[in-house]
Amino acid sequence: MAPLNFESFYNVIDGELEATAEIRHGINPATLEQLPPVPVSTRNDVNRAVTAAQRASTAWAATPIEERKQKVIQYADAVDALANEFGKMMILEQGKPGRLMARPIS
Repeated sequence: MAPLNFESFYNVIDGELEATAEIRHGINPATLEQLPPVPVSTRNDVNRAVTAAQRASTAWAATPIEERKQKVIQYADAVDALANEFGKMMILEQGKPGRLMARPIS
């Protein structure tokens, strides 16, 4: 999967990045600037994602607990490594000054 850039957003369905026919733009409430486009999912997109998640949950349940613990910690570390980027995105979406967004995802 490509690295996150917080400028291009897609659905992730069954491990694949997918664009949608329709997009929308949020607005930074502080500046009224348009934010990057985000996908508008259809009912079919959601149904396909749920089906893929159900399939994945079977494999996840069969994964030994120690391996699951390790993967959850790896995921948490990956999210933590992007804390500044998530914070910047939240600042744009909410229009708050940066000083009010100290570690927003901790």
